[in-house]
Amino acid sequence: MPAVSPNLIHALRKYTAGFGLDLNSLPEKSGGWQAASLDPNQRFSPRQFNRLWTEIIQQAGDPDFGLHFVENTRTQPGGEILSAILFNCPTVGSALEKLSRYHCLTTDLVQIQIFEQSEFIHYAWNSKPEYVFIDRQISEAVLCRLFFTIHDLSDGKVRISEIRFRRPRPDNIETHQRIFGCTIKFNQEKDEIILRQAESERPIPLANPLVLERLDDIAEEMLDTLYPPDTWPEQVTQRIMQLLRQGEKPDIDTIARDLMVSTRQLQGKLKEAGVTYRSLLDQVRKEMAARYLKEVSYYETAFLLGFADQSAFNHAFKRWTGMTPTEYQQTMGDR
Repeated sequence: MPAVSPNLIHALRKYTAGFGLDLNSLPEKSGGWQAASLDPNQRFSPRQFNRLWTEIIQQAGDPDFGLHFVENTRTQPGGEILSAILFNCPTVGSALEKLSRYHCLTTDLVQIQIFEQSEFIHYAWNSKPEYVFIDRQISEAVLCRLFFTIHDLSDGKVRISEIRFRRPRPDNIETHQRIFGCTIKFNQEKDEIILRQAESERPIPLANPLVLERLDDIAEEMLDTLYPPDTWPEQVTQRIMQLLRQGEKPDIDTIARDLMVSTRQLQGKLKEAGVTYRSLLDQVRKEMAARYLKEVSYYETAFLLGFADQSAFNHAFKRWTGMTPTEYQQTMGDR
């Protein structure tokens, strides 16, 4: 079940207190919690969040509440690990990939999607409508948060090409124009921010790869706690990733032992799910290779992914992508 972290609720409480609204004074129908005693490990249900958000919007009387809320809370300190991870990534693009991966640590009502089109990268989001009602204010708050994240990661150097909203154009868009300062379109297919590929490669000042590695481990542990894998392919995929990050060989015998089944039993479980161990290993290696090749040589990538030699890695990568690792790195350099 999707949920919201207490950090978002805490930010709402602080912001609304600025114009005299005390969340603890809201009626029972708006959630029924004591906002002053938030537990950092507590998660709030979509129903609670919906009720709270609706009540706040009604009482605030601000037609641009979503934009103003994000603009005024963007620098608030909090207990989230996500911000620390983003600011220790080497580039803006790699940070946004991490955001897509770990956004659910803040809330999984919203999912960040990344896709390339020509020389542009699209950072879009979608939601699970069965869990949350997405009004105009939420749509604008999500894109505004993403906009400021990109801005802050690059010290304001990234130039946004375009911002698109699914919602109809509001009567007054002065606040939108002031905050975003780029082309804004409404009545679009997706809520998204669009950048040129070159902009996503801008470096992040003071990023620390050693700190990032440790934070990644913590975030993965948090994901495992919040969302324990409930299928055999998911469990195997997670264990392959863990072993590769630890520099260990991800063979099926080791993983079967870790999952407390025999190798034959594990093979049977995967077969029932319609996959093989080899296909899962290939998928994980393919995804990790694409990330590693942006930052290290293909020799190091082959080693990190547990290939016996560089030739084996070259052969596998060409089978996955139609290019050699060197050709892939050259295409990245051309962007």
